[in-house]
Amino acid sequence: MFKRSLVSIALFALTAAAAHAQALAGRVTDAATSQPIAGARISLVGTLQGTQSRSDGSYRLPISGGSQVVRVSYIGYSPIVDTVIVGGDGAQR
Repeated sequence: MFKRSLVSIALFALTAAAAHAQALAGRVTDAATSQPIAGARISLVGTLQGTQSRSDGSYRLPISGGSQVVRVSYIGYSPIVDTVIVGGDGAQR
């Protein structure tokens, strides 16, 4: 069975100034049409942390500093796994 590709656009780490909490935020879209994917699962591999994309494909996932493996999946699409490195200042590298 042919599976489509997901693409996660605008992956970036945010820093909340008061709490020093960091989050990974972005948007999940169809690679061919650029249409948003609602309900895609975004998770940190090896943890129980995860979230789902909203109706516009956007998501926000709390993340700690260091190297994190992120997985994006949705039924009928090939999953994407990528490593994100977040510094103590919240900057993605």
